[in-house]
Amino acid sequence: MAMASSISAFGNAVSQILNSWTALQLAVEHGFGGSESLEKAKWMVYAIETWFTENVGVESDEVEDFLEDVLNTEFDLIVEDNSVHEISRLLCLYYRLCQDNKLEELQERLKSLPKASIQGCRKGNENDDEIDFDETDADSSSSSSIPVQPTVYQSSSSVSENPDDMEVTDDKPAVEDGWQVITRNKNKK
Repeated sequence: MAMASSISAFGNAVSQILNSWTALQLAVEHGFGGSESLEKAKWMVYAIETWFTENVGVESDEVEDFLEDVLNTEFDLIVEDNSVHEISRLLCLYYRLCQDNKLEELQERLKSLPKASIQGCRKGNENDDEIDFDETDADSSSSSSIPVQPTVYQSSSSVSENPDDMEVTDDKPAVEDGWQVITRNKNKK
């Protein structure tokens, strides 16, 4: 019986961790995964929970590889802000807390997760392919080390699917293999 409550507690923890991850929530919000972006994010919760519960000794680097692969394959997204590493570390830590039946500590840690900070993104003009982040919207009081303003790369083929959701600058050429650089705004207010 304790095992069943640990599994559902872990599923809830996975959901909250992924919901706090700005890069993933940005990808969902802007439809980087196509019309099924939200369903893909929900599937990630199920896949991660199942993977941990069906395998013994899942390591953080394995989770990191899995997350990078899913983001690239399902959302045409590469995240380079170290958040994939941090999310992987949190997933492993929170799974261990569930396994050790430290559910109160888990709940306390979940309360300290930051909210995804996608409100810092501005809607750009048509033909835009850069997402502009405004750092003044970031919650700097968060105790978690999950970066709130990611630097992400998205396939240029996916960028053209939602040009109204993004902002472009002409000084950012396409990177080799059809990838576009999506960076945060360098102008601080």
